[in-house]
Amino acid sequence: MHPQTTSTCHSRKRTSTGRNAVLLSLLSCAALSLASDMADDVDIFHGALGKADFFPTAVRPFGLSSIGPNWRFGVTTYSCTHIQGTGGSKWNYLAPTFALSTGAFSPDASGLKLPARFETLQYEGAVDGLRVGAKSLGYTAEIVATLRGGLVAVKATDGKPLNIVFPVGYYAPHLKNIGTCSLSESKGVWSVEVMQETTVPVYGRFEFNVAPQAAGSFSKGKIAQGPASVSGDEENLAGLFLTFPAGVEVRFRLGVSFTDLNGARCNLATEIPHWSAEKIREDSRKEWQQQLKRIRVTGGTGSQRRLFATALYQACLAPHVYEDADGRYRAFEKKAFKAIGKARQRPEVYLLKAPRHHQYATFSGWDTFRTQMPLLALIEPQRYADMCAALIEMGQQVGLPRWPLANKPVTTMVGNPIEHILATGRSHQVGGVDYLAALSLMQKSMENQGSSEFCLADDYNGTAALAALAGYLGKQDVAEKWWIKTLGYRPFYDPAKAYFVHSKQGQSVAESLSANNVDKRNNDNSITSMEGNRDTYVWYNAIWDPDGTAQLLGGYEPALARLKTYVVSDLADFSNENDLHVPFIATLWGDPGLTRTTLQNILPTMFQDASPQGRPGNDDCGTMSAWLLLVQSGLYSYNPACGWYVLTAPAFPKVEIDLGRGGKPLVITAAGDSEKALIQQVASNGVPRPEPWLLASDLCQGGQLDFKLGTGHSNWANKPSTPPLPFRSASPRNGSPSGSLR
Repeated sequence: MHPQTTSTCHSRKRTSTGRNAVLLSLLSCAALSLASDMADDVDIFHGALGKADFFPTAVRPFGLSSIGPNWRFGVTTYSCTHIQGTGGSKWNYLAPTFALSTGAFSPDASGLKLPARFETLQYEGAVDGLRVGAKSLGYTAEIVATLRGGLVAVKATDGKPLNIVFPVGYYAPHLKNIGTCSLSESKGVWSVEVMQETTVPVYGRFEFNVAPQAAGSFSKGKIAQGPASVSGDEENLAGLFLTFPAGVEVRFRLGVSFTDLNGARCNLATEIPHWSAEKIREDSRKEWQQQLKRIRVTGGTGSQRRLFATALYQACLAPHVYEDADGRYRAFEKKAFKAIGKARQRPEVYLLKAPRHHQYATFSGWDTFRTQMPLLALIEPQRYADMCAALIEMGQQVGLPRWPLANKPVTTMVGNPIEHILATGRSHQVGGVDYLAALSLMQKSMENQGSSEFCLADDYNGTAALAALAGYLGKQDVAEKWWIKTLGYRPFYDPAKAYFVHSKQGQSVAESLSANNVDKRNNDNSITSMEGNRDTYVWYNAIWDPDGTAQLLGGYEPALARLKTYVVSDLADFSNENDLHVPFIATLWGDPGLTRTTLQNILPTMFQDASPQGRPGNDDCGTMSAWLLLVQSGLYSYNPACGWYVLTAPAFPKVEIDLGRGGKPLVITAAGDSEKALIQQVASNGVPRPEPWLLASDLCQGGQLDFKLGTGHSNWANKPSTPPLPFRSASPRNGSPSGSLR
């Protein structure tokens, strides 16, 4: 993939047995004589097979463009935008699309698919680019990316002509697809422009460095030669094709925009005024090297370092930059349209204004509020401020969204997770955010919950986030009002059934706050969680009310006994978000040993160094990756809105976190390397800390956090301890934050 140099390439191969051999070489020299760094450890193919739903692509940190092949959801062309780790095409873009083939061009949909499964292809890739090739393909393609565009260098290797095709319309059963595309030639330069909509409209401009030997359009199975414009929809496959001589390397550069074709033209002209894939690759590597320095680890095994570096890479892909190079971007749609292509007025175009650096889009809120967003609040405060500003602007246009996809207020999933993301900014001392405006929007979005007689299940207690933000802003009465609402779950616990139950037998599910409130499998009015069950919901409110949850379950001792049973049962699913906090409940209840044991049991199945597999569930825009990063750093973002972090044994002797605030870093050390070792002592800046938690406001100051690990019995944190709420002073039992990192 890279030119020959005298430096040593750090490469690694993953080969499966039998016919399905996968070459996964991380070649990252690119004429750079650099010592090994975390960029060398990133495996962009990890999770490409299995349930993680990753697409290996060429992409920059939080990049708008993400270019690579598709093989999921019945789509096997190439796309210029991807969302990583979501569970279906309706939560993705996969556009604009292009296909590569050799031989005589055919307008049939079968010619738009990779003629091989992912397992049989040869891939080479790293943070700086991707190369695809296999004998069965008949070509090799090298792909590199800028923030809003990229470049593809492709060459036929089977002695046949090369076809580059731009399809719009129906060609994959699981991909709704409409669009228009045009082919033109000006001053010897051939170009293609596309508007394609799978979930939202995406625009692209493509320019070619050599002239084709043939070019034209196709629609309804018929081919026409020469420049043209065509449209396709779910009833008709149409598109454009360019055919090049065998053996000729063709380079095409591209710009992508969510605004309009002018945006795609601007992004291409601004970011790629040349034809050098090598320069783009080198710039990309440097940018990723800087990004991956945000968290640096020392020691650990090779597998641990690979998984950690890869997780950091995967946690820095979303939310993505949304505005064009000239600062323009589309406002939010006023309502969610279920049918693509439905006639509607496009939202107006906004212009990004200082001091903001970027407009961000696509927040997988239900997932990311737990881990990925607090991680970004820790290490990327300036970027996080822009993200909060984007969410506030969305809220002012259409109300706070739940799972916004580009400029579309998608209503998938449940609850009020965006409220948590906004409150997390304040708990992590992210400046430059209009938190008063955020609080006003949060109150408006929670009006229904405010008037309802109860607050249950899948509102994901936006009430708790609202109370926290009000507390930070000194609005005690508002905080207390919403905190009381947060605790409204307590009366629904039925000690006889040992579950939470709906108070009104036979009440229609639609009349409750959650579409999943009644456990339909048992039809017993048990309260459940989205993507969970009645057992999952038992632990849900412990995120903000660990003391209250313990008391409902009969006190700390019986609560811990039930927790011990749950974490080893088939009912727990640590590959999904509902249970991510559950291991750490034990620490707050006085049993950090149970947390340690649980993590040791689940980590080997949650994250395996078995690329291209190794992940048992969706990553959901960095959620699961961020979980691994936090846990192996010795911290878990237990309740981000309130700024609660639970301490746990680090996986590395040393972790250094650049907090992005211009001050000292947060340095975490662990003495003692036994896998079965328990935390014997924790010290912050040399001062012993008996409490098993720290506040985000303390972590953001930087400093030293030292763990002493050892085998045998430990008395550390062996009594229940809960962090203080933002609107309440610390209770005597909790102690004060005086032992913090300040």
